[in-house]
Amino acid sequence: MHPTSAIIAITLNCNSRCTMCNIWQNHIKNELDPNEYLKLPSTLTDINITGGEPFLRRDIVEIVANMKKAAPRARLILNTNGFMPRKIKEDMEKIILIDPDFAFRVSIDGIGNVHDAIRGIPGGYERCMETLRAVKELGVKDIGISFTLMQQNIDELPKVQQLCRKNGYEFSLTVVTNSPIYFGEKKEDFRPKRNTKLDRVLQNAAVTHLRSYRPKEIIRGWFVKRLLSYVKTGKRVLPCYAGSGFFYMDSAGNVYTCHMKPWIMGNITKQSFDMIMSNQRFAPRVASCNDCWMVCTAKSSMRHHLFQVAREALQETIAAHI
Repeated sequence: MHPTSAIIAITLNCNSRCTMCNIWQNHIKNELDPNEYLKLPSTLTDINITGGEPFLRRDIVEIVANMKKAAPRARLILNTNGFMPRKIKEDMEKIILIDPDFAFRVSIDGIGNVHDAIRGIPGGYERCMETLRAVKELGVKDIGISFTLMQQNIDELPKVQQLCRKNGYEFSLTVVTNSPIYFGEKKEDFRPKRNTKLDRVLQNAAVTHLRSYRPKEIIRGWFVKRLLSYVKTGKRVLPCYAGSGFFYMDSAGNVYTCHMKPWIMGNITKQSFDMIMSNQRFAPRVASCNDCWMVCTAKSSMRHHLFQVAREALQETIAAHI
């Protein structure tokens, strides 16, 4: 097996207090040494660096450098809560010297107090804005905002999309999801109610993307329409390729099929990646799994069904312009 995508949590500690995630309750020590990231497979073309809060790692610059050495063709994208603007700026100055194309995302779930209430950090929204400004001033070109949809912030979705359009930021959308090894259990209770309002908000969000002439935006529009379908039906529109096309690795080096299920394939400190990826005992369960529809886990599915996705996206783009 030759995976092309990976979701890698370089720490599972966090300085946030999010309502839809339990990671902040962790107190983990002795996380993976930076040199262990040199063992990542060279076949990777996408690495999603996440946490916890990645910038809590004092050695984050060394970790990024080793990821780039291990997988030189990989697009590196990092997700942060943005609550440490000074440290983030200092680290990003060094990171963009390692990888000038490094992609940077800040989680924002609403404007002002709405975001602060969801993330549990008073003044957090302003810190996020400061972080975005600082990184933009450094010359980072691929900057964006990640939005997690729930009942509490359904009215904020168009506002955050508008914020992205105004500032030239990329925009990605996901919905609250359960995970016994990551977010925690019973998080789907926070999901928006399945009604005409949800239909309208997500349809409008999709059309906003589909009316663009940028291929990346058009694909986002296609994805958002399928997110609406997933929230309403609980069914993925494409099969999952977790554990083969992509994998999740936690901050102790445990490699899982994904970050939704406790299906561990091996550990990078104890086994070669070839050996880890040869463990396909979970493949039948993956093939029938419907536990998420997220950009980070849908990428490999979309690649496997590229012509179908492209055809449908083109049809929906034409319809959005009529």
